[in-house]
Amino acid sequence: MKRKSAFIKFNIRKRAFLIFAVLFCNFITLNSSLNSFILEEVVKFDSLDDRWAVIIGISKYKDKNLNLEFADNDAKFFHNSLINKCRFKNEQIKLLLNENATYENIRKNIDGWLFKNSKKIDKVIIFFSGHGTQDLDNNKDKRDGYDEFLVPYDFDDNDISSAIRDDVFAYWINNLRSENILLIFDSCYSGGAARAKGFNHIKIKGEIKVDSFVKDIFKELPKEGVALIGACKDNQFSYEADEYKMGVFTYFLIESLNKKSDRNLDNKLTIDEIFQDLKPDVLKYSKKKFNREQEPILISTFKYPFELVYLPIEIKKSSDTNNKEIENIIKQSIFSHDIRRKILLLEEAIKINPMHSQARLYLADAYLKYKIYDEALYNYEILLSLNKNIYSKYFIYKKISYLFEEKGEIEKAIIYIRKAIEQKKEDYDYYNQLASLLNKNSELDEAIKTYLISLNMNNRQREAYFELGRIFIKQEKYDEAISIIEKGININPDYYENYYLKGLLYKYVKKDEKIGNALIEKFHKMDNYVNVMFLNSDLFLKEEKIRNIIIKSAERSIKSDEFFIEPYVRLIKIYTELQKDFNKAKKYYEELIYQYPFLKNNKEINSLVKNIPSIQNNFEK
Repeated sequence: MKRKSAFIKFNIRKRAFLIFAVLFCNFITLNSSLNSFILEEVVKFDSLDDRWAVIIGISKYKDKNLNLEFADNDAKFFHNSLINKCRFKNEQIKLLLNENATYENIRKNIDGWLFKNSKKIDKVIIFFSGHGTQDLDNNKDKRDGYDEFLVPYDFDDNDISSAIRDDVFAYWINNLRSENILLIFDSCYSGGAARAKGFNHIKIKGEIKVDSFVKDIFKELPKEGVALIGACKDNQFSYEADEYKMGVFTYFLIESLNKKSDRNLDNKLTIDEIFQDLKPDVLKYSKKKFNREQEPILISTFKYPFELVYLPIEIKKSSDTNNKEIENIIKQSIFSHDIRRKILLLEEAIKINPMHSQARLYLADAYLKYKIYDEALYNYEILLSLNKNIYSKYFIYKKISYLFEEKGEIEKAIIYIRKAIEQKKEDYDYYNQLASLLNKNSELDEAIKTYLISLNMNNRQREAYFELGRIFIKQEKYDEAISIIEKGININPDYYENYYLKGLLYKYVKKDEKIGNALIEKFHKMDNYVNVMFLNSDLFLKEEKIRNIIIKSAERSIKSDEFFIEPYVRLIKIYTELQKDFNKAKKYYEELIYQYPFLKNNKEINSLVKNIPSIQNNFEK
C-alpha cells in the first residue's frame, strides 16, 4: 500500500549543531567521568499538563476503494508512545480512528478542543496517517495551480470540499495559541498516487512538479513556533510494512523515541535529534525492501528546541573528579549576560557530571527565567531525586510553586508551596507565598489565616499588613482593613503603599476627602518609582502614538502594582471614549471593582462605563 507526502527539507537548527560540537570536544572527558559513576536507581517522571495532541489514523474509509491496512495502527502506537515515552496525559490526547475521523470530527478537535484548551506555552502535536490528494487551486494562490488535501473518513470522490484543503488546515493551526506546534504527516499528495487510489477527478497533462502540502501550509502560518515532519519527499511514496503492521515512517518515528537518538547525551530528545535518527533508518529500509527511496523531511520554525522525550535519569554516586572544570563553567555562566550562552554552558556542565546539584539548579533557574517551563520543571524534578535529605527539598518545592504560578496554574502552585511548608514550618516567607496564592485563587478567608500565621512569626512585615488590608477591602470589611493598615504604618512608617490604601478608604468609604487626598499625596511623594504617564492630562490622548504609549505604560503598571487605581481609570477611559473597545473596558472595570468594591457607587467611574450595556443593566438593577 502506498501513501505519499510532500514536504521540504529544512536546515537543522544551529543550536543542535553547537551542542553536538560541544559534546564532541568533551567526548573523552565525558566517558572518563561517566565511568566513575556507580548505579543507584532510575528516576522516572510524571505526566505533564502542558502537552496536547490530536492523533488521526484512517485505514477503513467510507469509500472502501481507498482502504489502507495499517494507518489506524500508526495512530494507535503513536498514541501509546506519547503516553509512555513523552509524558502526555491520556485525557489530553484525542485519538480519532477510521469512522471517527470524519471531516467534522477532525475540525472540532483541532479548531475546537485544541483551540479551547492549549495555551501559548503548551506543546501541541497533530499526527495524521492516511490518504492525501490534490485538486485544482480554488483561489489561485499556488504557482502550480493545485491545492493539497488531507482525506478524512467520509471523503466523497465527487465533492473535493469533503477533503481538508491545505489553506483550511493552516487556518485551524494558525488559530491555536500555542507557539510549540508539531505536525506529523504519514500521507501522500502526488497526482499519480492519487489516481492509483481512485481519485480520478484530477486532470494532469504531462509531467508536473508537485507543490507540497508543507509549503502551502507554511504560506499561511506564523514564522515561528511550528514544525512539520513528513514521511517522504513530494516525488516519493510513503510505504506500509507488513512485518511491522505499520507505516514504515511511523514505525521508525516511534523507534527513534529512545536513548539511541540522544546524540548529545543530555537525557532529552529534541525533534531535531529524533528526525536525524529516523531519517537514515527509513531510507535504508525503503531501499532494501522496495528498491525505492522514501526520505522523510523536516521543516521547523521553532524559536526554542522542542523537547519531546525526557529519558529516565540514572541517579549515580560519583567521585569529585572534574568538579573544578564544572565550577569554572558555572562561573562563566554566572557572568554571561546572554541567556542562551548561559544555558549552553550549564548544559555542558551537566554532561560532565549529570549529578552536580549546583549546576542542575542554576540550569533549572535559567530555564525558568527564560520561561521554558517544562525544561525548568524537568531539572527541578531531577534535583528532588538527587536530594535524599527530605528536609532540604523545601527550597526546590518553593521554586516549582513559583514556576506553576508563572504558568498561571495557581492550584498546582498552592500544592507545591504547601509541600515546602511541611518541611520548612518556621519560615514566614513561605506562608506569605502561600497566602498570596490563596488570594489569587479567591480563597480569601484561607489567605487571611495564612497571613496571620506569618505575622505571628514576625510582626514587622510591612507587606503582609498591606496585603491583609487589600483582602479585607475585597471582602468589604473596611474597619478591619483600616485597623490592619494602621498597624502596618505604626510598625513601619516608611512602607508608603499602606498610606495609599488608607487614603482610598478615607476618601471613598469614610467620605473624608481632605484626609484621604493628603494620605494619597503623601504616597506619591514617597514613591519615587510610580510611572506617571497615565496621570497626564487628556490633551495628548488624541495622538494615537502617545495614546499607545500611555496604554502600554498603564498595563505595565497594573502588572507590577495592581493595587494602583489610576492606570485602571485611564485604561477604562481610553477604551470607552477613544478606542471603543468595550470588552477591554469592561475587563479593567471588573478587575478594579473586584479589588475595590467601594468604587461601584463612584460617580466618576460609573460615568466612564455608562455606555457599556452589560454594566448599564447592573446599574439599573
